[in-house]
Amino acid sequence: MLAPETRSDFARWWWRALALGLAVAAIVVGLDEVLFAGVTVQRLPPLGSDPPLGSRVLVVLVGSVGEELFFRALLATLVGWVAHLSLSRVTGRSKMLGQWLGVLLAATLAGVWHVGSPADAVRVMTISTIVGVAYGWLYWWRGLESAILAHMAVTGSLYIVAPTIF
Repeated sequence: MLAPETRSDFARWWWRALALGLAVAAIVVGLDEVLFAGVTVQRLPPLGSDPPLGSRVLVVLVGSVGEELFFRALLATLVGWVAHLSLSRVTGRSKMLGQWLGVLLAATLAGVWHVGSPADAVRVMTISTIVGVAYGWLYWWRGLESAILAHMAVTGSLYIVAPTIF
């Protein structure tokens, strides 16, 4: 948003990033129900309980920005750059392959980051990795701001809105 060359792209795309985030949140709830009997949604702390709403809002804002800066802007970019340099001697599609390698590795490591206990590892890794791929796609093809906005939509939907519905 700071660069004039990309500001107009974000202005045209922000609502799509938000819509994608809301769709991803719905997909997470659906996958959780189908694959894991709704355990993720059942474990969401109800509103009015601990943590309080203000803390949840901070998690949505700070957590989304921090994770996108680390997992996408730093990690996915670094992996994508190294892979591009390594693969450019072998293939003409090294940029795209490098980007996807960065997206997949960052999404997988973000999944590991979210695992709280070994008993939850498969469930959390599956859901977090799928969500991380969506953020990575947005990051590479629509910018960091779009990935952050989608991340905020998913986290807000799951951490603030879903407890009022389920």
